[in-house]
This record gives sequence, structure tokens and C-alpha cells, in this order.
Amino acid sequence: MRFFRPAIIAIALATALPLHAQQRPLGALEGTLLEPIDSRSVRNAELSLRRLDATSGAVARARADARGRYRLDSLPTGRYRMEIAGPTLDSLELAVSGREVRIESGRTTRVDVTLPSGAALRDVVCRDTVLENGRVAVAGHAFDADADRPLAGAEVVATWMDFPVDRTRRRYAPIRRVTIARTGAAGEYRVCGAPSETLFSLQLRHRGRATPVVRLIVSEVEGAVVRDFSLSARSAASVETIDSLERAVDAGGVRRELALVGDASLAGEVRGLSGQPIVGARVHLRDAPAEATTDGAGRFELAALPAGTGILVVQHAGFPDAERVVDLRAGRRAEQMVLLVKPAPPDPEDVTATLPEYAQFDANRRTNTSGQFITLGEIDAKKSATETVDLFDEILGFSAFGHGPDARVVSNRALASDAKCTSASVFVQGREVHRINDVAPGQIGAIEAYADADFLPARYAGRGDCGVIVIWLRKTPRATPKPLGRLRENGYP
Repeated sequence: MRFFRPAIIAIALATALPLHAQQRPLGALEGTLLEPIDSRSVRNAELSLRRLDATSGAVARARADARGRYRLDSLPTGRYRMEIAGPTLDSLELAVSGREVRIESGRTTRVDVTLPSGAALRDVVCRDTVLENGRVAVAGHAFDADADRPLAGAEVVATWMDFPVDRTRRRYAPIRRVTIARTGAAGEYRVCGAPSETLFSLQLRHRGRATPVVRLIVSEVEGAVVRDFSLSARSAASVETIDSLERAVDAGGVRRELALVGDASLAGEVRGLSGQPIVGARVHLRDAPAEATTDGAGRFELAALPAGTGILVVQHAGFPDAERVVDLRAGRRAEQMVLLVKPAPPDPEDVTATLPEYAQFDANRRTNTSGQFITLGEIDAKKSATETVDLFDEILGFSAFGHGPDARVVSNRALASDAKCTSASVFVQGREVHRINDVAPGQIGAIEAYADADFLPARYAGRGDCGVIVIWLRKTPRATPKPLGRLRENGYP
């Protein structure tokens, strides 16, 4: 049984505008793919252009770069239909189709495309179900981890808590919800109606065996996310064993570790915010006896691991435990990098999370473990900051140089490894700007800082080799101190 049928999302395209004219028999098409969701990337999205007024139906294709830009040259004149595909859309078995585009001789036509919103994705994935606001979807595929092929007829069990209001008692009455989705012939599944912004769990089960429970939080902005699973019939634990472990945790007990083994292996690296290797971290796969300690380069290797979806746990003094979902295949070695970040101390005067204009910042702070988040209270507390570059004197993983229009902020890891890096990419309200001091401290309500290019949010993939700074503006700017005209930097050698 298949839950998914290939679906088409119709979207609005910007008006096609001729940019310039040249005397040649062919035309061209260029534009930008715009991604409204931070957790998705336009990098490697593919645009297909099929000619409508030719018997061959020839297709021209182009891949978008990290900024979503694409271009197709030497196109025969005529009418075309656009279609866009990408990793997330492919996983959801969706395609984006736009209106017709006309290519004219000697002209470059521009078409900008905004990819579907999270709500649109959710509604197409769950097209047989009407979902209210605050509900999201999870979709993906299940695989046999031993044979590396789709796993049909398995169950994906989703569990969450709902809190409807008991009108008689005038208070919330928590209800435990369980939804079971069965995988189709290609291993596909979909779960609809999970609550947004709330922790819920997923688990793959097949023929009495189960993966560990995977916990997710999906923002309402995302709408629908992809989560694939894999299960080994040879090395996975039984459903009864996993359930008993989870019941012990729910009852407040200490979770007992199993001793599952197999012939999969895992290697990787553990780093800190400045790119420095974390030495002496304990690394193990939950419910497997194998464990390792990171070496002087932060590297680790684990062998004799059970195949399938697992939970990698990394522990080091001074850091909270880091957990990463990994998918292992029998007889193969996988790679996983882990970033350890110390949590910032709570700011008693932080009002950022309560203000609607910082809703996206707050959502990113909850879901992105690889960044540093500077709140409105912390910005206001730095009264000596006369320029935005001054705010980065004490931000881990970055160095700040210069002042005025020549000021720049750069990732320390990039400084140490890439001589071409001169400045981090700076985004203000989602749009890229040229300089860190294009806005003043008094205009800023919140800042996100990502120092490691390997752990960027998806939207900035391929654009953060030198670091990424995301600035959110406040509605009511405060007065900015008069600049003192001094050079500021954090002492990076």
C-alpha cells in the first residue's frame, strides 16, 4: 500500500522580465530560488525546463548555487514549463511546478521562484487530512539495514501528548496520543497531526523488532520534515525490550543499556565552537557495548555496532550530553561529526522570546544546537558597544577586526584554515548585507552566530565557510553611543 502519490505544488512566479537584448537566435533564462524556511536549503535544487511547442519535449536542467541562483543559456525560442526538485521535495515525493515561460530570441528572461511554505508542504503531504494550526507532519522512508533496500509493511509509531481544555474543571487535561503509519511498497510513510513546537517520539517496528525511540521537535514554520529510519532484523532489539526500557525512563528510573552488536562501524570528529578538537570525550552508541575516547585530533572510531537507526551519545566534562541520530548499514562504515556547545546561562531580563518580532529567532534558538544566540537583554547590557562589531569581542569562535565601514567579523576556524576568508556572511532580517556595521547596535534585537561551516542551519549551506551572522532588528531602536573611533578585536593571534 502506498501512502504517497507523486504530487505537484503549483506556485506563483515573478513576472518574466527581459533583462537585455542581444542579436542572436537563442535565448536564456536566469533567476533565483527563494527558500522561506530556515531548515531547508536551496543548494543543489534542480530546475527543469521542458519545451511545450516541440515534438521532442526536450528538457534543459540547471542546479541552483548556495544562494539559489540559476541560469540556462542557449535555449531555443518557444514556450516552456518549469519544474523544481530538491532533496526535501524528493523525500516528500513532491514536485514544484510553475506556469509557462516564454524564451525570446536574443533575450535573457528572469524568473524568481519562491519555494512552498511549510504550511503548503504539510497540506500536500497530508492532503487527505484537514489539519488545524499548530499541527505538523513527518514523512520519510524505512529501509532494511541489512540489505539496504526499502522496508515495506513496517510500522512507524508516533507518540505525543495533547492538552485539550477540560471545560468542566476549566483546566488542561493531558491525553496521550498514539498514531501508527504503515510503510508502503517503497518504504514510504507519513505521520500527520503531531503538535508543533512540542517534543514527540517516533519509532520504526517490524516483525517484533524496533529501533530506539527518536524524539523530534518540528516548528510550525517548517510544517513538514523528513525523517528516514532503518532496521536490522539481525541486530535490532525486540519491541518488548525497547518498550520496557522506555517505561522505566517514564517512571523516573535510570535507563538500562543493552549490549547489541553487529558488523557496522562509525567514525567521526568532535569539535567545539572555535573549531578546536575536543580531546577525551566519551563516545558510544546507545545500547551497544562499544565505546571510544576522542584522540588529540578529536577523532573517534566505533566498531561491532548494530545496523539500523541508532542514537550516538557524546559526553565531556563541562558540556551537556550531545545526542545525534545516526543510520548505520551492515558491513559499512559511516561518518558523523559532532559539535559540543556550552549552554548560555539564563538571562533573567531576556524578553526576546516573549516578543512576536523575534519569533523566528526564538524558534532557531530552540532547534539549532550549533549556534550562539545573543538576546536583546545581552545586547542592551553591553552599553560600551558603539558599533555592531563591538558586540563580537567576547563571542566564542569569532574574531572582530577594525571599525566603521572596514570592520569585519570572521570565524576563528576559518582564519586558521582558509586564507581567503576575510569576513563572515552577514544576514539582516533574512537578507544578506555586505558589512557587519551596516546596522547599529541600537537597531539590533537579537543575533545568531554560527562559527563552524560544517554545522550551519540548512538555509546557509555553502554560504558560511567564513562563519554566519544573523541579525534580527528591533522595532523601536535605542540610542547608540557616539563612536570612539578605536580598533576592536578579540585577540585572535
